Amino acid sequence: FRLRGAPILAGLVAIAAVGNTATSLLGAVTRLPRIMLRMASDGHLPASFATVNSLTRAPASALTGCLVVSMLLAAVVSFEALVQMASVGGLIGFSLVNISVLLCRCRPLPAELADGIELNTKAGDVGGIPVPCVLGAPESGNSGSTGLPSPATIAPEGQAGWQEPTSGVVRLAGLLFLYFLSSFGLSVALVYGFSFVWKTSLLLLTVILGCVAARYYLKEKRCIEDDSVEAQYVFLTPALPLLPLVAIVVNNAIVANLPVAALLRF
Repeated sequence: FRLRGAPILAGLVAIAAVGNTATSLLGAVTRLPRIMLRMASDGHLPASFATVNSLTRAPASALTGCLVVSMLLAAVVSFEALVQMASVGGLIGFSLVNISVLLCRCRPLPAELADGIELNTKAGDVGGIPVPCVLGAPESGNSGSTGLPSPATIAPEGQAGWQEPTSGVVRLAGLLFLYFLSSFGLSVALVYGFSFVWKTSLLLLTVILGCVAARYYLKEKRCIEDDSVEAQYVFLTPALPLLPLVAIVVNNAIVANLPVAALLRF
């Protein structure tokens, strides 16, 4: 805008960029503790991160850890590098979310839903997020200070959580991972001016992997009835599987346009 003789617009765009970056970073710091809480409750992180403050119902340990790491990074890393790292991490995270949407529609039902267990938004309510509990279970089914229902409350012993994925779902996961890599390679080839042969080969590979992954999805997906218990449990996504596949390509294209140093730092 300054080169075009519009310094006022340039200033407004700069202010908007700073505000948007600050909002995105604050949003990341706010939601990351909840993600850590869920991962800790599933056993993927230390159990201390699953504790919830009895007064505020906030994940105190996870929130404290995130704030300490954020302050250390802000003190030793430049603002521009932080913005670029946050952009790379966010875009890769969005791609993984799109992959997860397709996989979650194909995985076998959780045992509690397969057994006809309904949602109870009172028992096991964590931060306003309903957790599936046995219909009619007492509200005192929370385990310790985590604010999460015990596994025995959710499903019979040995059946809690998602069931093992089928071989078709495993193949779909592998295809989506290859699709992610090929679309990223295609974006890099377009941005950095690779030869026509490379661009064409990567384009064909991406299209073929996308078509095969879509076929596997349509073969393995579950049909969710509007009046079923599962319809109350899952979220809806339009234009499956096309929208997630296109979103992965778009995210990779944006990542490829970022500086190489940002990818290396991430």
